[in-house]
Amino acid sequence: MTADPTWATVLEAGASGLGDPAGTVWQSAECDAPLRDHDWFWHPGGEARIVSVEDLLAMYYASVGHKRIERIDLVEVSRVRLRVTKAIASPVIRKLAAYPVEKSPAKFGDCRWPLDEAEGDALRDALCGPDGRNRGTQRAQGVSGRALRFDGKGAHASLGAMEVHSKDFTFAARIQPEGSGAAESIIWSKERSGQGSSQMRLTLGPRGNLGFLLSGSGGGIWVRSPEGAVPPDRWSRVAVVRKGEDFRLVVDGKPVAQKSSEAIILHRNSLEMRLGARYAPSGDGPDSPFKGLIDDVRLWAKGPRKNKVRTSRLRFAADWSANDRANPQA
Repeated sequence: MTADPTWATVLEAGASGLGDPAGTVWQSAECDAPLRDHDWFWHPGGEARIVSVEDLLAMYYASVGHKRIERIDLVEVSRVRLRVTKAIASPVIRKLAAYPVEKSPAKFGDCRWPLDEAEGDALRDALCGPDGRNRGTQRAQGVSGRALRFDGKGAHASLGAMEVHSKDFTFAARIQPEGSGAAESIIWSKERSGQGSSQMRLTLGPRGNLGFLLSGSGGGIWVRSPEGAVPPDRWSRVAVVRKGEDFRLVVDGKPVAQKSSEAIILHRNSLEMRLGARYAPSGDGPDSPFKGLIDDVRLWAKGPRKNKVRTSRLRFAADWSANDRANPQA
């Protein structure tokens, strides 16, 4: 990388270096760059590390681009003024164009957040997906290692602005609710409270009902388990599985509710996925907070295989071994 300006013209063909603004031969500068963040070679499951258009442009302008620029926040403008503060020759603008660049959401793929960090706000993803951020939760003893304690007052965690769209997926986590709440609380969400469209939330009702709502283009669906499916003050494995129009809720390896939508639902919004809360009706504050512990959060960009909640690479949250079944608290 170089901070010096480079030019796409040279004095003679085959010349090397930074180019020459007085050159008459077109010779575009080149440099190698990885398309995946800090990863030059292809690996299975590495799609989540593909850099965004913004980052590619930043690499271009910091290396072989015509001039180094500073990245600024995206803003809406109606007028642009250019001012040259430094140049090695009198600047000449031959062509000028402006392009709208939307912020690229994180790639939706296989993710696992063990939530084992001892300190700090970062929640590392173990499967090459986006890292999460802790927003006020406390560390506590989990099923295996650490977990996050949600205080029921607004502490939550962010998992990034991944888009579900119409993809199949399985979301799973271990949870230990503290007592029986007086209202429905959020386990996992990508929605804002009070909005009728583009809703997505996995919820726990005051009587132990596990519920899942998804809405968007194509309609909506609300799946809810019977009372007592998720008992308080003990660990449970909970999961929601989507495969096309079919939705299933699973607790401790057993389906507790299932339902089908009339059509494929396309869910899309620019909000972050959250653990333990959803967005308040306005602003970035939390709403419907969860109280208790959450551990070992997993998200797969696929539905179940052969009608079973399992994967060939990792154990799904609902796929128990013989030891798990013998010890349901594990």
